[in-house]
Amino acid sequence: MVKHIEEHPLRHLLDSGVPCSLGSDDPLLLKTSLLTEDKTARTQLSMTDRQLATLAGTSIRSSGAPADLIARALTGIEDWLQRDITDRAEEFTEPPATSEWGAGIEQYANMPHRRQPASTNGTGSDRHLER
Repeated sequence: MVKHIEEHPLRHLLDSGVPCSLGSDDPLLLKTSLLTEDKTARTQLSMTDRQLATLAGTSIRSSGAPADLIARALTGIEDWLQRDITDRAEEFTEPPATSEWGAGIEQYANMPHRRQPASTNGTGSDRHLER
């Protein structure tokens, strides 16, 4: 825990080579979304597009998704990075599911075999242990 978001060690962890990703385990309870977390990382932690892409890449590689979906998502992330910076800025305001790779991830996450039970501690933080 940090008292102020600016104290969060995410940038230091990334710079040290620690694989990291962003998430929003329980968006209704915590009143956040992945888009909000991305915006916070960009605006309050001054993270670059490359750093945000690294976070997204770690997330998809760690997801357990089928290899073809992972490959498409990683290609989509790299394609996004290659676009003109003004195009990327406009797309950043849209929910991730509006992009081709985001829609594929959302579709995979909603498959019946991927649905996760509610967390045992009520926070969503132990969901990764249930896989």
